[in-house]
Amino acid sequence: MNTLVFRAVDRRGAFSPACKFMISTDEGQTFTPAQQASAGHAYASIPLDELARVTVYAIPDDPRYWPESAVFEVLPDGAVACPDSPREFFSTMGTLRSGRDTVTVVHFHLSIFRDASERLLEKLRNPPPDRWEPIMAEPTWGQSWVSSEPGLVPIVTEQVVSGDSVAFAEFAYAPGFDVRVLERKGDQVVPKYFAVAWPRALPRDEGANPTPFLVFFTHQLAQNINVLPYLKQYPDGWDYLYTSLYRYLNFMGNPLDAASDGPYTRGLLPQIAASGKNLVLVLPVPNANDKDAELGDALDAGMMEAFLLEIQSFFFKEAGLFRSPNPYIGRVALGAFSSGNNHIPRFLSRHRNASHRFRSDALREVYCFDTKSPLVTGWADAALRWASTGKEHTGKMIRMYGTNPGAYAPVHQAFFSKPGPAVAPYVSTHPMRTIAVLPESSWRRAVAELSANDEGQIVHQLICGSMLTDALRRSGF
Repeated sequence: MNTLVFRAVDRRGAFSPACKFMISTDEGQTFTPAQQASAGHAYASIPLDELARVTVYAIPDDPRYWPESAVFEVLPDGAVACPDSPREFFSTMGTLRSGRDTVTVVHFHLSIFRDASERLLEKLRNPPPDRWEPIMAEPTWGQSWVSSEPGLVPIVTEQVVSGDSVAFAEFAYAPGFDVRVLERKGDQVVPKYFAVAWPRALPRDEGANPTPFLVFFTHQLAQNINVLPYLKQYPDGWDYLYTSLYRYLNFMGNPLDAASDGPYTRGLLPQIAASGKNLVLVLPVPNANDKDAELGDALDAGMMEAFLLEIQSFFFKEAGLFRSPNPYIGRVALGAFSSGNNHIPRFLSRHRNASHRFRSDALREVYCFDTKSPLVTGWADAALRWASTGKEHTGKMIRMYGTNPGAYAPVHQAFFSKPGPAVAPYVSTHPMRTIAVLPESSWRRAVAELSANDEGQIVHQLICGSMLTDALRRSGF
């Protein structure tokens, strides 16, 4: 007798009885329940005799987890193969033999995420007529979530400033990331999507260390909802895919050419590559239709830790390991651009987060990229309070980048116990703190075609499009 046995497992590898298995022997036309083992046993048994193929549909009891199906081919020796099954959901653990009898064991992985990368990339490739741009006529447009063209990109120097100017050097960027857009289970959940970029140089094997993460909050999209109307269609509106994902991940053109669209793209992936640090970038996709709760559950420390653990689990399963070799995540940094910085004090100061281990211990670094001047002191105060709590709190890092010397004067005193330099641009730094004040005038030499009429907005964008590299160079990753 040949038998196929299914067991549902969570991300820790623990067996769960809270899953039903349905089987079909007619290419998925009809399904019947698989024989469930006795109470307390977390598996289902499927006889395979006289079958060439069986379709199995796993349905978790918990609505947070995705259902999934796979087709299993019965081999002549009684074992089974499932070459097209999603590895993040199904793992064939092996076949046991006793005489002419076989038992093949398959694990079904309970997951709050599934891979939506290709479906959403297809949508990105086909913009609405009113959102079409000339770059979308190029053959390579939308072939990947990572802009595939290697080349030289301008990256801020290690000194950041030279004389009275922000200084750049060319960096030979060769894309080296696996990017997935993961879809969270649930119709009303926020965030619904998470873009995740895993450096190929970061191991996904049995010897891997706990995964280091950078969680990055985009600017608040509610401010764009009347200009980018497809933001009203959360989460699948085209503007979410283009504005909050693709243009944050990549540069589109030269970011130092003010006459182009380049400065309005963030190039987070080239910046990470230029820093020389291997860490996983996570971009939660906010809901522009709810200004006060754009990031939803991402502002809850317990939920954020769970998201990162599930992301870690997903990528290790994709690499062929049925569970991550580490039950914990590694070092975490949290960064934000512009109005997205409003979320960081909320996260750090939220009462329910105060005692959670993610906020107090796993989160080790926070980065502020050009928040509004009136909000600088409040952001810094929240960061300093966070940095005074938790285990080994003296090692927590705060990096702030902006343009207004007056706004950063009290923060400089708080960070370094002395007044800031009398003249900007300047970078004040020690291993745990950085303040870089880079007024608009200090960018004029570096940025082509920068005019007085638009330099404020261009420089605002470029702080996000350049200073992540500096923050990561100074980081503990």
